Amino acid sequence: TITFRKDDIEEIVFNFADARTKREQSQDKVVDIAKEVLEKSDSSTDSKESAKAQAEKIEKYITYQTNIENLLKAKGFTDCLCCITEKGCSVVVPKEDMKKSSPMIIKDVVYGQTGINFENITITEI
Repeated sequence: TITFRKDDIEEIVFNFADARTKREQSQDKVVDIAKEVLEKSDSSTDSKESAKAQAEKIEKYITYQTNIENLLKAKGFTDCLCCITEKGCSVVVPKEDMKKSSPMIIKDVVYGQTGINFENITITEI
């Protein structure tokens, strides 16, 4: 039997919340930079198109991440953090939530939302 003190559990929750906040801040910065490029009248057409595409991609990732996190919580995970990049998806979940079927559930949810292949989905237990 594994016993957690109340302080340990609050620390785990804090880490998820802190990581989620940092992820959102980082993604917001990219979107803000793209918006600045779009608003500058002296930006080239190519720069504006690239900035617009980058902002749209980040906004799509944000939506996917939120959907995946909500779906995994609905499937019984107490918390999780999902980060999507061009190379794949990383999902962090509490170790105590993991069961034999959990990796397949996680990968199925990620694939269903994003189309990212199973081999490009990384699961980390904390």
